[in-house]
Amino acid sequence: MKFALSRLAIWPRDDAKAPRLITFSETGINLVAGGSRSGKSAIIKIMDYCLGSRSCDIPKLGPIRRSSAWYGIVLLTDEGYKLLARRDPDEQDSTDDYMVIESPTPTIPERPSKNTNRDAVKALLARLARLPQTNADFAETGSGYKGRASFGDMTAFLFQPQSIVANENVLFFETEEGEHARKLREIFPLVLGAVDADTLVRQHLLAEARRMLEKRRRQLEALNASISDYAGQVRGRFLNAVELGLLQSDVASIDDADLNVLLARLRDLMTSWDRGERAMAAALPASRAPRLAVLKEREAATATRIALLKMRHLQLRELVQARHISEGALARERDRLGAASWLAEAIAEAPLCPFCGSANHAASEELKKVRERVADVEAQWAGIGRIPPMLDAEEVEVRKALTQDNETLRQVRSEIDQLEQRTAESRQLDESRALFVGRLDEFLAVQRTLSRDANLAREIQDLQKEESELTELVDPSVIEQKKEDALLLISKYAQQYGKIVELEDNDAVIKLDTKALTIRVLNQRGESAWLHQLGSGANYLGYHVAMLLALHEFFVQRGIPYIPTLLALDQPSQTQFPDDMDEEAEQEEKLAVHKAFEAFDAAIERTGGRLQVIVSDHASNTVSVGIRHLTVVERWRWGRKLIPWHWDMAALADMQGKRADFALEDIQESVLVPALADMFSVEPATIGAVKIRRAVFEEQRIAFDVDVTINSGTQGPTMPRHAPRHERVEGIVRADLTAEVRPALTAGTT
Repeated sequence: MKFALSRLAIWPRDDAKAPRLITFSETGINLVAGGSRSGKSAIIKIMDYCLGSRSCDIPKLGPIRRSSAWYGIVLLTDEGYKLLARRDPDEQDSTDDYMVIESPTPTIPERPSKNTNRDAVKALLARLARLPQTNADFAETGSGYKGRASFGDMTAFLFQPQSIVANENVLFFETEEGEHARKLREIFPLVLGAVDADTLVRQHLLAEARRMLEKRRRQLEALNASISDYAGQVRGRFLNAVELGLLQSDVASIDDADLNVLLARLRDLMTSWDRGERAMAAALPASRAPRLAVLKEREAATATRIALLKMRHLQLRELVQARHISEGALARERDRLGAASWLAEAIAEAPLCPFCGSANHAASEELKKVRERVADVEAQWAGIGRIPPMLDAEEVEVRKALTQDNETLRQVRSEIDQLEQRTAESRQLDESRALFVGRLDEFLAVQRTLSRDANLAREIQDLQKEESELTELVDPSVIEQKKEDALLLISKYAQQYGKIVELEDNDAVIKLDTKALTIRVLNQRGESAWLHQLGSGANYLGYHVAMLLALHEFFVQRGIPYIPTLLALDQPSQTQFPDDMDEEAEQEEKLAVHKAFEAFDAAIERTGGRLQVIVSDHASNTVSVGIRHLTVVERWRWGRKLIPWHWDMAALADMQGKRADFALEDIQESVLVPALADMFSVEPATIGAVKIRRAVFEEQRIAFDVDVTINSGTQGPTMPRHAPRHERVEGIVRADLTAEVRPALTAGTT
């Protein structure tokens, strides 16, 4: 997706001031270099806000939000240039107010005005990215995580803010929030090319085909059950039609007739009746009596069987219960008599009295009774053991027979009810026929909704065929294989970039885990480690750079249309340079950062210049030396920042006594040169070089000394050309951009 940042614009709250405009190279590496608290980190936040983020993350407390009214970016796309400007939300989290300008060249209005809203901008970006309009919620769960991929989801691959660029736990933008992480996991098959818009559509069609197939199968099952339930009513209505002379048939064999045939005959009857073909045979009221007699006899026999089965079932339950009771009682008595049996066996002969020595016959009699009771209990216990253990199985068979006979009785009584519903001789035959036909029409209407003639079987076959064809087209194993192939290629690219940034193990495999949304590294010894287990901040930065560049190379080489060809990083040098380090930092640390820029340079080469990299950093010239595709956009030092010094008085008060060279340089053409021309009474075009000797913030203004070259013009071919003059000038520039200049006290003229 062609998508390059061409301009970044900020419009001040003060309408008298001009907008702040930053121009980027639309190809290669763009470096915005500057010191701390200059606004570098806000570049990504402004871009994200203008691209439709739900909230405004631009720092609320400080000169940016305090002095800015609108933020805008101009993008180069396949359709030309697009200005996306969004109003500052003031005290709100965000605003939907947008201004969009589409043009063949970059266009920046003097003051933005709302002409559209956030939803329209999101739709515009989705169209540019050619995002599928189909979601991944094939089961229709309503989960937002499986919703349509949005352009906002793609920013995960675009931005590496300061909090992420060397983070050990977070690899992708905004995935520290659970909601964004879950959505990114769902869209990875799309961005890796494992699925496309057509595949998503087919997956939805497959899910719908399976839902319909299940529904039709349930309908067919309901049809079969319904026809079985209505069997008695169908036969009864058919007999009524025969008796009324509406049909001719042998009613003696109706039990053997196919229900579908009977239904077809009844439908034909209704068709003939509707066409007025009512040439009917004479009524056969006598045909009801034999059938009723048969049904009554069948009803009585079935009811008798049901009564006997119920009695048998009750007896079985009582027998089982009695067995359980007797078995328990005998078991307890056996336990009690166990000791007595032992005593009886131990005393084989009549015991002697310990006092007189005579035999104790009373004790012998009692022991004899104990032996007899023990024998009786053992006999009963053996009898219980001989009771057949199949009582439970027999009970199951009896209950099954009861169920079948109850269903038979219900069907018989249903048919009897149909035969006995006729009011009979009290009404004339024609009225009876008309009443019957009306009721038959209602009955058949219900039957038609579940009829075998509703082509359910054929529709089920068609759905099965459709399911089979779609399953082949969206085979999950094929999709998974495509995803693994893509990740393997990305690992290969990442390893190349890893060698450039000189990771600790250049031969290790760098694997992206799309579930954990982080990196896993596998070395030659088969050992593996997650990103957070890899040690220093320099390693974290190196792996971030290697993986993000690998992904973008993959997107470009595979022609994935959904991802913009843009990568923005904020302060990748933070692991080497603390915020208070100046440009005199050790050479070794600068060279370490230089490796990251070499990787950016290689990515520009490997993608054929289609990737734009934007880096905001406080790195000095040293880290970018020799980088072929690098453009230094601006250096934010000596009074130059994202927000101009004269926009915010509170920020200006904090700058007292600090150098203002770049701040003065920024207003040289618009303010300083006209003031100098007026002082020397010359045209502004004759003011040549202006060399700043000193520029300092003093009392909310810039005090300066400059050397000025004044070129003399030619008056014609015969007039001599005078040598340029060099003047020393001092003066001030106020916050309202009015200037006072005068010759310096030490000024000289050449």
